[in-house]
Amino acid sequence: MTGNASGLLLVKSYNTQHQYMYKILKMGRFKKQGSKCNTGRFMQGHEKIPVNTATDEPVHSYVTGNRVIDMLKLASMMNSVIRGHPAKCKSPNLQFIKKEERLWGLCVKEVIRCTKCMWQQEFHLYEEVSDRVLGKRGPKAGKLNIQLTQITAQLSIGPTQVYELLAGLDIPPLSLTALQAKTSKIMPIVQEAVETSTCMAKNRCQLSTDDSVCVQADVCYNNPPRGRSFQQRGTQSWMPFIADDGKLVALQTANKLCHAGALRRSRGLRVLCPNHPGCMRSFEPLNAIGNSERSLADKAFSQCNEPGSVLPIKIIASDGDSKLPLGVKDAAARMDVVAPVHQQCTRHVAATVKSAYWKICDQLSDQIKSYTELGLTASQFHVLLSRAFQKRCTMELNAATIKFTLNIHRRHQIQRARETIVPCFKGDHSLCENDSLACKYHTSDNFVPSYLPGGRYLTSDITKDDELLKRVVNVMLGDDKIDKIIENKTTQKCEAAHIHILKGVPKNITWSRNFKGRVSASGHSYIHGKAKSINRLNILCGATCDVNTHLLKSDRRRDYWAERQKSIRVKLLRKYARQRKALDRIKYPDVGYLWV
Repeated sequence: MTGNASGLLLVKSYNTQHQYMYKILKMGRFKKQGSKCNTGRFMQGHEKIPVNTATDEPVHSYVTGNRVIDMLKLASMMNSVIRGHPAKCKSPNLQFIKKEERLWGLCVKEVIRCTKCMWQQEFHLYEEVSDRVLGKRGPKAGKLNIQLTQITAQLSIGPTQVYELLAGLDIPPLSLTALQAKTSKIMPIVQEAVETSTCMAKNRCQLSTDDSVCVQADVCYNNPPRGRSFQQRGTQSWMPFIADDGKLVALQTANKLCHAGALRRSRGLRVLCPNHPGCMRSFEPLNAIGNSERSLADKAFSQCNEPGSVLPIKIIASDGDSKLPLGVKDAAARMDVVAPVHQQCTRHVAATVKSAYWKICDQLSDQIKSYTELGLTASQFHVLLSRAFQKRCTMELNAATIKFTLNIHRRHQIQRARETIVPCFKGDHSLCENDSLACKYHTSDNFVPSYLPGGRYLTSDITKDDELLKRVVNVMLGDDKIDKIIENKTTQKCEAAHIHILKGVPKNITWSRNFKGRVSASGHSYIHGKAKSINRLNILCGATCDVNTHLLKSDRRRDYWAERQKSIRVKLLRKYARQRKALDRIKYPDVGYLWV
């Protein structure tokens, strides 16, 4: 018996219902080994293949699971099937054929076939880009793949998480290599878009102000603050320059890692960064990442003084231990411009008041530490008193800033006000009438600052206690600190930008590839909002689409809550909540969460 005949007899004797297997073997689609038949995996283990009884075809020959398709393309396919399917087929059974399916990322090409009359037609269920921005050869890219890359660059997920997400939704996962390649092609376009946006922001700042502008700057690192990788050395950082009106005018990154160089070295090639194509390293790996603040400040200040879009900067605010002034001076000397005045963030300086108090709290006398009469523990008393000094110093600085516009008048007022704080906390308001702008003793005969521990004045007649407490006040309002905080500037807008950028580059993940592009994508969404940002970037990549209404709703909700927090009603609610919490501390001294 020949191989063909034996194959037919073997299949028909095994299961007469497998008509589809009969057709395949009848056409000779099996391999021969010598003179014997080899039916391969079809007959392995004598297992029956599940068959659709309506069509006598194996069910795994049809497309299963979920796909992401364009609704207009689906409607067009339905119309084409209705018009093209033969009318003589009275009971059609349309199926998508699995072996004819083609997947390019999330984009899919399907072949629909009628199993009764064998009519079939091919359909592309995705939309292509309008322009060949990402490549000049091959078929045009699908819009869906570009849109997926744009949104994932602004979220805390990478290709691996996208793969797992699609697999969990029963969608054929796309290739990790293909997604990385697509991201690498798109990121230069995103970086160019951010540079254009910051240039436009600089021009708007110049039009809105006739004089120089004030800028906030702060650097953020990728070293995890907690968790398994706590205290590991940082390898990446970024620094935004943000004007007082909230516009992002510059954004620079520093990166010790280079995936391209590491990949070549793992393959045995002797390459050194940055002496190879596609190098991503921008900072020396042997240098501490904390020193990148100086180089980032140099680059950001140079970006603000580019020819054609020069932004005159008068004041730069940063934290106290920053190396930013050195980088700004280097750039100013190289570009032959006047270096701006450096101011320290008052929030960071106010935090040092609490730490200074905790250093001297053990040296205070027992007379001033009368926490047992208040029903407080020693730690609770020191927490409240350190907060009281911090708040009073901040109140005096804010009041002087609001009342006086000239720095010389502010300085004189702060010098007088700092001498009133310690006597005021002890109940002596003789100096507050003429020198303090924050004390409200005249509002009531029994006035006691609400932020003092237990709502009572301090009781101490020892001179050493007064000297120690004045030393705490001078940490923020001393002669050597007044000139550094006289403008009362903060870096709060920079901190808000860091929180936004960390959504795209979280600290618990180290992005060895496309780090600068992901930071730029998050910066672009910070400037324009997520919905408008994604729409504009898609247009630049040729994937034009309507503005996502769901993302617009998210942006509007975020703007609404931001404006709501600034309203008088919500501010009063926060004030009353703080007052209730202060009273609860006195009423329930043993409750731990009230002291956080």
